[in-house]
Order: sequence, then C-alpha cells, then structure tokens
Amino acid sequence: MFKKRLILPVLLLAILLLVACEKKTKFYQGVGTIEEVDKSKAMVQLNHEAIEGYMPAMRMPYKVKDASLLDDVKTGDRIEFSVEDGAKGVFLTAVKKVEK
Repeated sequence: MFKKRLILPVLLLAILLLVACEKKTKFYQGVGTIEEVDKSKAMVQLNHEAIEGYMPAMRMPYKVKDASLLDDVKTGDRIEFSVEDGAKGVFLTAVKKVEK
C-alpha cells in the first residue's frame, strides 16, 4: 500500500522536473561569409564572426529552418543571419545578403 501511495507523487515530480528542464528557445544575430550551400540538405557552411552572447567566431555548418532561405545566396556571399537555438536544435531562421 505504501508503494502505491508513492507512485503518483513521484510521477508528478518527474513530470515537473522535465517541464522545468525543457530548453528555452533563444534567438541571436550574426554576420558571416558562406563557404558552402547544400540546398538538398537545407544546410549552409558559414565562417562567422562572434555571435554576441552565444559563441565565438568560427567555421561551422548550420541547418536552415526553410531551404528557400538559400535561394538567393551562394558561396562567397557575406550575410547577416538569425539563429534559433531551442529544444529541436540550432537553425538559421533568416538570411540576408549584405555588401562586403
């Protein structure tokens, strides 16, 4: 009987902990140069400057939330971009070509 009484409170506590630990989505802005575009995989390789409050300057691949974001950019283009970092991963959500 004692074990049965503990099951519900333990389950509720576990659910509350999972909800409390869920990763909150954050958004950041960056600037970088496109090194490679793979529209079929909705991926882009960037060499970007430091993203304030997020990460230092580096080269890395990013998934894009929508492959159509890659329609008007190509290797060598300088871009401004928005990054979404949430429970489902890291994605570029906006890409805008800028003058070099």
